[in-house]
Amino acid sequence: MRRLIPAAGLEDVELGDAELAAAYAYPPLPSDGHWLRANMISSVDGAAVDADGGSRALSGSADRRVLATLRRLADVIVVGSGTVRADPGAYRPVRPSPEVREHRIAAGRAAAPRIAIVTASLDLDLGAEPFQDGRPLLVTIPSAPADRLVRAREVADVVLAGDGPRPDPAAMVRELVARGLPRILCEGGPRLLAAIAGAGLLDELCLTVSPQLAGPGDRTRILAGRPGGVGTGRLRGAGTGQPGAARAPAQPLELAHLLEADGYLFARYLPAAGPR
Repeated sequence: MRRLIPAAGLEDVELGDAELAAAYAYPPLPSDGHWLRANMISSVDGAAVDADGGSRALSGSADRRVLATLRRLADVIVVGSGTVRADPGAYRPVRPSPEVREHRIAAGRAAAPRIAIVTASLDLDLGAEPFQDGRPLLVTIPSAPADRLVRAREVADVVLAGDGPRPDPAAMVRELVARGLPRILCEGGPRLLAAIAGAGLLDELCLTVSPQLAGPGDRTRILAGRPGGVGTGRLRGAGTGQPGAARAPAQPLELAHLLEADGYLFARYLPAAGPR
């Protein structure tokens, strides 16, 4: 993996694990602060999901290396229920190496990042991999089906975020920070990211451009659906081209760095107006 921007004569210098972690390091946070970073992947022609509704076919070894780095740096990995249903194995409890665990503990942090699944309906397989050998957070709403709330509390720690029909992103962030999880990594899906960006909560976007053409069809982009809240449906068919999709103003970004490996591009963007 090599750095393209900023170059500084380092275009041909291979980035090791330490350099990669430094490139994606979170900024220093005040005692009550937080930083919400999103990590998404897209084909060259803008598809955020593959033909199976997930993203594995878009990924590769270099992308998985960046993903692993971002997860090691995070306190919590936030993901929408549709993404979990599409690929439950990707959201089993995170098990860092002994070295990473020791480093995190020495820094006063938990040994591993937590998984937080965002869902209004709690329509999840509670026996699937994310709920095996660990207790994820389930971010939901008070009006979620009562019987599902009871079952969810048996295998997860339930977080109630707002009183609306969908989990409120701002309330979710407040609850995560209150639980000592200020370094937040959102891995989508597109509806959840649209809700977060629409609420003005996105501090950083890490975007992998996969060297593939997904081809024609109604493919979801990295932001999809209505930005006002988190939907309850599955990823497939949730593209912004559907009738009723919300229109939101463009948000200018600044390119902080650009890395390359195996034809993949790894861009890190910050809001043009600077962090909150």
